[in-house]
Amino acid sequence: MTGMQASAGPFHDGTRGTRVLLIDGDEAPRRALAGHLGSHLTDESGIAEVTEAVSVEDALSDAMREIGPEGPPPWDIAVASALDDADGRAQAASLRSVCPGLPVVLMVPGGGPSRGDWPAGVVSTNRPVRLGVLVTLLRNALTERIQATTLGAPGTGFTLGPYVCDPAGRTLVERASGQVLALTEKEAAILACLYDAPLPVSREALLAEVWGYADGVTTHTLETHIHRLRRKIEADPREPRLLVTDERGYSLGP
Repeated sequence: MTGMQASAGPFHDGTRGTRVLLIDGDEAPRRALAGHLGSHLTDESGIAEVTEAVSVEDALSDAMREIGPEGPPPWDIAVASALDDADGRAQAASLRSVCPGLPVVLMVPGGGPSRGDWPAGVVSTNRPVRLGVLVTLLRNALTERIQATTLGAPGTGFTLGPYVCDPAGRTLVERASGQVLALTEKEAAILACLYDAPLPVSREALLAEVWGYADGVTTHTLETHIHRLRRKIEADPREPRLLVTDERGYSLGP
């Protein structure tokens, strides 16, 4: 994977701007497009950085070496050359599973109708594509990512230790291996509530948020679910690091 920093645009002040992952197995057009995107996406927010890769697998492998399975996604958006088929959809989905919420713009060969059914957060355009059209697609996708609520729909989520947690889809995906762990409705609701809270959540507040005020529900019910959830996600449930407890209540670890 080859990293490159765009030349300074008219608003250059030395700060880093949008981080773009560009995937294309054809070196010459990839290099040319990287230069154009770096220039056109550099604005008052900073210098756009374009990272080149020949394949999704190479991009994710290098990212894992650089940031590890628990590090933050190293890009703000991805643009990739892909076919409008099952392999193309699988590649887009793998990007989204490792980098939750990452917008992906696919450039697919033109000349025929799109089969659609792209994963959530993925849009496609015919290739060849005009540079202005592609830049507009990228800017729109970035804007939608900023405006979207974190837990608004299946396919969106957040990083929790070595996992990507998708409460709406009720899944945890281990980023290093791609293994999917299913969550129950209550487990997903607990994680969503804790993620959304800026401070630890008391047992009583968590009960009210997840179970409402149903008859017969006690703190023992909550503690049972917490125990089962820790057994599912913690390396050592006796010393939890992802779902922690202190005198104030429950919270998610870093």
